[in-house]
Amino acid sequence: MRILCLRLSHFIILTLIVSDGLCQGPTSHWYFGDSAGIKFENYTPSFLLNSNLGVADEGSAVLSNRNGDLLNYARPSFILNQLHDTIENGSNLEGNNSSTQGAIFIPNPIDTSIVYFISHQYELGQDTGHHFSIVRKTNTFPLGIILPTEKNVPLVNGTTEKTTAVHHNNGSDIWVITRKVNTDSMLAILITHEGVQGEPIVSIVPNDGNLAISGQLKSSPNGKFLAECIFRAPDVYPIQARVYKFNNVTGEVTESISISYENTLNTARPYGCEFSANSKFLYFANTFTPTIGPSIFQYSIENYDSSSINSSRFDLFTNQNFALQIGVDKKIYGAKLQNQYLSCISNPQTTGATLLYSDSAVYLGGRTSRLGLPDFIQSYFHPAYFDYESKCNLPVKFTSYPVGQDSVHWDFGESSSASNASTLINPAHDYQNEGFYTVEFIVYADSSSDTFSRDIYVKKSLGLTGSSFSADICDTAHVINANHNLTLMKYNWSTGAAADSISVTQSGTYFCSMTAFCDSLIDTFQVSFIVNPEIDLGNDTVLCEGDTLTFMAENLPQTNYQWSTGENSTAVNIDASIFSNLKPIDLWLTSTNACGNSSDTIRIDFLPQPDVSWFSDSILCNQSEAIVNTPSIDSVTFFMTYTSDDIAYDTLTPPWVIDTFGLYYAHAFNKCDTVVKRAFLSPFNVIDVSLGADTVLCPGDSIVLNAFWPASSYAWSNGSLDSVLVVSYDDLQSNGSETYTVTITNGACDFIAARKLSVDDLICDTANCKFSIPNVFSPNADGINDVLKISNTCSSLPYAATIYNRWGQLIFADERGQGNLPLSWDGYINGIAASQGTYFIIIQYDEGKVQKGSFSLVR
Repeated sequence: MRILCLRLSHFIILTLIVSDGLCQGPTSHWYFGDSAGIKFENYTPSFLLNSNLGVADEGSAVLSNRNGDLLNYARPSFILNQLHDTIENGSNLEGNNSSTQGAIFIPNPIDTSIVYFISHQYELGQDTGHHFSIVRKTNTFPLGIILPTEKNVPLVNGTTEKTTAVHHNNGSDIWVITRKVNTDSMLAILITHEGVQGEPIVSIVPNDGNLAISGQLKSSPNGKFLAECIFRAPDVYPIQARVYKFNNVTGEVTESISISYENTLNTARPYGCEFSANSKFLYFANTFTPTIGPSIFQYSIENYDSSSINSSRFDLFTNQNFALQIGVDKKIYGAKLQNQYLSCISNPQTTGATLLYSDSAVYLGGRTSRLGLPDFIQSYFHPAYFDYESKCNLPVKFTSYPVGQDSVHWDFGESSSASNASTLINPAHDYQNEGFYTVEFIVYADSSSDTFSRDIYVKKSLGLTGSSFSADICDTAHVINANHNLTLMKYNWSTGAAADSISVTQSGTYFCSMTAFCDSLIDTFQVSFIVNPEIDLGNDTVLCEGDTLTFMAENLPQTNYQWSTGENSTAVNIDASIFSNLKPIDLWLTSTNACGNSSDTIRIDFLPQPDVSWFSDSILCNQSEAIVNTPSIDSVTFFMTYTSDDIAYDTLTPPWVIDTFGLYYAHAFNKCDTVVKRAFLSPFNVIDVSLGADTVLCPGDSIVLNAFWPASSYAWSNGSLDSVLVVSYDDLQSNGSETYTVTITNGACDFIAARKLSVDDLICDTANCKFSIPNVFSPNADGINDVLKISNTCSSLPYAATIYNRWGQLIFADERGQGNLPLSWDGYINGIAASQGTYFIIIQYDEGKVQKGSFSLVR
């Protein structure tokens, strides 16, 4: 039953091909050596002569699709397509042709248009390690292109030439495994449908030294073990190989067991290693050209302990082999240096003497092999490994590669489906929904079974409709979610983001282009951020006369504003025109939008501008001192300073008394301004002249009007310019009376004095007695008019005289007047000289008659 195609009838063979088909899968093409190549058809290899690989001394890589059609093949430094041409931007890769396992293809587990190419670059003394490049198949480049940003991306540094790969326990993701040079670190890097994942998983293993950089590293097809060749001369290092346990869930490497060849006469130096398809047997290829001794060693790892494994060794005495590689037919092939044949172990799942080995199993058509063979993902050789093809809205096609099976069983992972199981080798299943499913495939053969589970992704069109919206947001940030619940939807936002949602903080229009395997659409999101209004007009303030205050609120979109002045804009100007009687006002603003409202009120006081325009140069006439009252204006403070010949600078105390000439400064200030004005002020002595009381003249009378004031000029109403004017009774006859005025000018000051003179015959007839009262006297001891003398023409008339100052105070009285004997006053009051000025006199006589007059005292 192991060679089903040979023992069944031709009819049955044809029936199997029609119903299930025999696909050779991703390992159907091999390219290696000196442009050598083979292709597996119906599990039988035959040579190919179409290789453009050139000379591949050691590692190479090949990838075919599930149907066995060639996709790509490569040396570590370049990649070729199915037409045997270099793919776009597929040269100058970071890879070394002399690296044991310098190249391997890792297809994206879901997206068949993406392949990861792992290459290794190592030269003694250099430390460049592993890199990866992404091969994409696009409408423009259907045979593949490497974008500049996805070329030679560093993967891990300082690694050996050893590279192997195996599926994760989920059957979908892939572990890429290598080890560091001259360290105790084994590295496992996970690749998923999302790409290369983060930092590698690091496991601690024995350090076999700096020279153990060559030789193959292989995973078992079931992903549970690793084998490593330590390509060093046995006389230098006794350990020639190691086997490990591998956890294909966590990527951890544990339980190292060393393998040595002390009994091979120091002729063992393994370069190649390989597991049987059932992962129970392990093979190492000796590269020494043996004169005696084996070339291939077999070990059983069913019992995983050092004693059992080392004691299980079986030696095959063959010609020299280098790299070993299992094929889709589950046979193990060996490369021999510059040989036109590949060797083969036909039944590697058996033990000991039953092993069938051929040194010339596959003819290479005249081409030759070298040290290496192409590397593949080792899970491809699991007895129950399968591939699948999912196209939009079509049943998923499954392809398996069993050899010698008795029967198979499929569980498609859709328990709700009535057709969730199948016993066909290559079935199809129509899933109801898009998403991930776990498919289990069991191969039964020879009373045993092998199971392979794999997470697959089913591509379905969901008939998506857009979720565009326009929203007003009352927050500082908002998350726009474009998720349409498609598992592998790809998102491309106008912001450059690639997640299913973005957080935005700015108003605007955002676009999201979404693509899945079967759906694509563009959603548009219009977002308007509306800030909750917060009004703050500030503290209470003042408005100065003539000024304008501008108050502004933050200009928020979709927000209404209302001022107490009636405006509804974001700003308002306030000037004195809104004040009534200059009283304070309350200014308020309310703003409202969809997120809330806010108000604020402030008080504005009106202040006048300080003013000292009233202050100017002045001579203070008729004043020996002056009082300037401080103006009373609300909010304005006044003060005055001055300078004079004696005082350089001083401040006057209110009320301001001006009693000396000088420069005076009036200061005024408030919150609005400070102003200062300078003026020259000069107090001037009072011109104190009196022409006397109004008088009646009788026939023959005359009177002297004396207006004298020192250093003065005079202008009388009758045109006279003298200081003295004599008026007689006759001068008044025509008019009967006349008021005589004189303007006395002294410097910048003028003074006007007046006296009315009249005639009245009645008075003159009844009183012939006349009093003589001088209108001025000067008690200054100069012998001229030093005494005021009062007399009457009637010698027998008694009278009394009283004298008052201008404030009405009595300063002199004498009742002894008699006729023409004069009464006299010397100008002193209680021994103190009376001040200059006008004085008033009252004379009483003849039983109640009174005569009044005035005079001036001049010193």
